[in-house]
Amino acid sequence: MARERIKGKALNIRVSDSFITLLKELADKKGMSQANLIEYLVRKEADSMQLKERFQQEDTKDGDE
Repeated sequence: MARERIKGKALNIRVSDSFITLLKELADKKGMSQANLIEYLVRKEADSMQLKERFQQEDTKDGDE
């Protein structure tokens, strides 16, 4: 089964040489492309923030009862 390639937008950012080195090393260790690693980490952080917000809302509701 062929993998479907998803076309996305290009993102150009300025980063330090040490960041590029770290990104390459992490991508190699994870077996991912650098772009996929960045997307994975950003989505993971966004999911964590949503969970945190949900728990905070539940704590607020529990405190009101």
